[in-house]
Amino acid sequence: MKNYIVVSFFYFVLFLASCSQTKPVATLKPRELKQITNQQLFDSIMANYGEYKTFTAKFSAQLVNPKPIQIKGSIRIQKDSIIWVSITPALNIEAVRCVITPDSVKYINRIDKSYYEGGYEIIQKITGVPMNYKALQSVLLNEMIFYPFENVIDSAQMFQTFQISKRKNDLVAQNYTFKERRSLGSRRTDSSTVFQSMNIQFDCFRVSEFEIVDDAKNLKVQTKYSFFSIIDSIAFPKILTFEVKSHKKRMEFLLNFEKVEFNIEQTYPFSVNTKYKQIK
Repeated sequence: MKNYIVVSFFYFVLFLASCSQTKPVATLKPRELKQITNQQLFDSIMANYGEYKTFTAKFSAQLVNPKPIQIKGSIRIQKDSIIWVSITPALNIEAVRCVITPDSVKYINRIDKSYYEGGYEIIQKITGVPMNYKALQSVLLNEMIFYPFENVIDSAQMFQTFQISKRKNDLVAQNYTFKERRSLGSRRTDSSTVFQSMNIQFDCFRVSEFEIVDDAKNLKVQTKYSFFSIIDSIAFPKILTFEVKSHKKRMEFLLNFEKVEFNIEQTYPFSVNTKYKQIK
């Protein structure tokens, strides 16, 4: 149970319907969608991120890995600086607290009285998916994400290489057509030929789904966002589903955000009891 709680936390970090009738930022009219350019779509998505410096929310979540585990807690984010998470599995008693910055990962496990201070290798070790701070933040805040997750990527430049098509209520941006993907087959040997796609809801220009398929590494990562609502003029999802499939792991994490707030003044307390044992 102790290990489940710690592992559950990291899956949460990696992780998390249609939009409200009230749109956050009107950027393109429906008739313009047929001829939308990569730059127009990219700019529309960025414009609808909203302008905020901090994010806070309560959450409840379920990890399936392979048995379902229920957890709840709270999260605070100062954009591009820090992700703070507190996990309270039962009776509102904190079990795990974690602070993630662009260059470090730290957590306290109050159940077994231990703590960890190190780098992002622990996330890769637990999940099998290497990620940096930007990727983690993007998953949690419903922003665009590009693979490899651990690299610093010029998102604007990469998005220019994607092909755009319309599908039902979404625009789909992908770096290969399905025909091209099939023809590549076993020739894929590096990240430049990894299949990447994202669905964008054109009524609010928010990412509703992204999928990464790296056949060379037998890895598939899929994230879905649903039940968007308008909070302080920002369309934000209530439900986040994060799923990883590989030859070694299969994990699904369902996150339900509650009481989301932006631009709230907040602190990020983290102190380790001197009696706790450090995990190497």
